[in-house]
Amino acid sequence: VYNSEFGLHGPCAMRSLRKFVPEDKLWPLNDVWEHHIQDNPYNTIPETFVQVQEKCASILFHKPESAAEFVKVAGTFHAEILREELEHHRRRMFVNAGALVWMLNDCWPCASWSIIDYYGLPKQVYYYLKRACAPVLPSFRRTKAGVELYAISDLRESVPASLRVEWQTVDGEVRTLARRKIALTAQTSAMVLKVAAKDLPKTPGYLYANVQYGRDETATTYFPDLWKKIRWPEPGLRMHVGRRVRKEGDFSALVTLTTERYARCVNLSTAEDIHAYFSDNFFDMVPGQSKCVEVRSADPFDPLALRLNHWLTTWDDAKSNTATGPCGEEPPKTAKRRRATATT
Repeated sequence: VYNSEFGLHGPCAMRSLRKFVPEDKLWPLNDVWEHHIQDNPYNTIPETFVQVQEKCASILFHKPESAAEFVKVAGTFHAEILREELEHHRRRMFVNAGALVWMLNDCWPCASWSIIDYYGLPKQVYYYLKRACAPVLPSFRRTKAGVELYAISDLRESVPASLRVEWQTVDGEVRTLARRKIALTAQTSAMVLKVAAKDLPKTPGYLYANVQYGRDETATTYFPDLWKKIRWPEPGLRMHVGRRVRKEGDFSALVTLTTERYARCVNLSTAEDIHAYFSDNFFDMVPGQSKCVEVRSADPFDPLALRLNHWLTTWDDAKSNTATGPCGEEPPKTAKRRRATATT
C-alpha cells in the first residue's frame, strides 16, 4: 500500500502574512483571510478551511485573540497533525510502503496546505516533518491499553542501541520507566516498549524516550493528555550567539541554547527579511537540555539581532525577543545538560 496524499492547511509566519494581508485586516479573521485560504468546492462540512484552522487549534490549545496567536496555535496544530500522520506511516513499515505529503510550496500568497510558503520561508510544519524523517526515530503510539514505543530505523545495517524512557514533568521531575539495550534492525520499525495505562503517573507530564546508537542519539517527547491543560513554566532559556563566518559561500553562525525547564516550540528568526536556513527550528527542549543550531544564509545577517521565541512569547517579528549572551564567548551552562534533541 502507498499513501498517495495526506495533508492539512496551516498559516505562514507573520512576516509573510503582512506581505499580502493589510494590517487592518490581520484580525479578526475575515474575508481577506478567506480569499487567501481557498475553500474546496466539494467541501461538505459547514466550516471554511480558515474556520477549521481556528476551531481545531482552539480545541487542541486555546482560542486565539490576535493574528500572531492564530499563527502560533493554528501553525502548531498543522505541524503536530502532519508529524503524527507521517510517524504513523513510518511505524507501519512495510505494511505501508510510503506516503506523499500535500504539499511542498505555494503558487500564490496564502495560508494553506504548503510546508514552505510563497515567499520561500519554511513553515513550522517543515521542521516537524524534517525531524519525523530522521533515519532513526523513536515514536510513541497511544492505544486503549496504554502507550507503545516504536524504534524506527532506515539505516542500511543493524546496530546495537541503548534505550532510556522516562516520565517527566515540565518543571524537571524525572521518573525512570525503562533502561535497556535494544537492536536497531536495518530498515525496520519494531515495538520496543509497552507502558500500560495504569502505569502512567497521574500527575501532568510527558513521556521522554532517548535512543543512543554509536556516537549518535535521537529523542522524542510525548504528551498522552495532549497540551491544553499543561501549565507551561517560564523556561529560563538562554542563548549564546557565535560570530558570523563565511562557509561554503554562505554566511553562517552557531547558536547555543540552554533551558532550565521545559521549553515548548522554541524558534529562531532573523531580524532582517532574508532567506535564512536553520538546521533545526520550532523544537521542544527538555529541562537542562543544551542544543546547537546553525543559521545559514546567502545574505549577510546580524547574529546578535536573531530573535528567539517559545510558547509563552508573541510570535510576531515586530515584537520578538532578541539574542542574549555576548558574541564569541563560552555559552552559559546549566546544572544539568542533555545532548539529546527532543522532538515534539
